[in-house]
Amino acid sequence: MIKVVEYWITKKIAIKSIQEPFIDTTTESGEFVIKLFIILAESERKRILRRTNDGLEAARARGRIGGRKKGLSAKAIDIAKKVTRLYNSKQLTTAEICSSVKISRATLYKYLRHEGALK
Repeated sequence: MIKVVEYWITKKIAIKSIQEPFIDTTTESGEFVIKLFIILAESERKRILRRTNDGLEAARARGRIGGRKKGLSAKAIDIAKKVTRLYNSKQLTTAEICSSVKISRATLYKYLRHEGALK
């Protein structure tokens, strides 16, 4: 961000805040203030990343993995079997199967791949 602000300054593009008069890159002190804010924001971002990673490591040390469990729920498996039967019967179009089971086309194909009906 500092490089972007410096680029703007070299191109004579000024940043001037309407509500905060101390943010004004046409003055040296305003340029200093905006760069200071950028440095503080980057420092805070790094601190948040470090704390997040520390928390994830601590959770892993306690045996927690995180994230969504792999595979389908029991209800989804039942629906997947039903839509696979309907799809293999070739009596309904994919749109009709989706509307009858109230799932999207993407979910239909996900279920069909899960059941091995598609490659």
